[in-house]
Formats: sequence, structure tokens, C-alpha cells
Amino acid sequence: MALEVVKEITNIESQGDKLISDAKISAREEEKKANNEAKKIIEETKNEAEKYYNDKITAYEKQANDLIKPIMGESEETIKKINNLPDKIINKAVNMVIERIVVSHGNS
Repeated sequence: MALEVVKEITNIESQGDKLISDAKISAREEEKKANNEAKKIIEETKNEAEKYYNDKITAYEKQANDLIKPIMGESEETIKKINNLPDKIINKAVNMVIERIVVSHGNS
């Protein structure tokens, strides 16, 4: 009878060891799954953030272009007007600017 009890205890210990071993294996698998899921979530979040950033940059670039367009048009018109001025008027304007520079620095 004592031999049977010892065999039963040994059997129960073996089952306990197997349960512990199975639990460790299961825990490692769950840890791997959790790590993989975390990596996936991080990657998805990174992609979403990058898309959000790119969308914002695109929107701000469009907004800036919309603001600049009328100014650029006005500047181009002004440049055309200046380029169409006769040389005589341009030379006169340049000489006036030079005179002001010389006079302002000459009186110091």
C-alpha cells in the first residue's frame, strides 16, 4: 500500500511538473503574441502619424500657395510695368536714388 501511495505521489508530481512546463510554454507564447501585437500597434500608429503629418503639410502648402498666388500675380505685373519703362525714366530714377545716398552721407 505504501508503494502505491509513493507511485501516486510520484505520478501527481509528474503531472504537476507537466502543468508547470505547459504553463511556462503557454506564458512564453502569450508573451510573443503580446509583443507582436504591440509591434503591430506601434507600426500602425507610426503610419497613422506619418499620414496625418503628410496631410497637414500638404494642406499648409496648399494654403500658402493660395495666399501667395495673388501676391505673385501683382509682383509679376509690377515687374512687367518696370521692364516696360523707357530707359530714360529708369536712368533718371537711378540717378535720383544715387543723389539721395550721396547727399545723406555727404552731410554727416
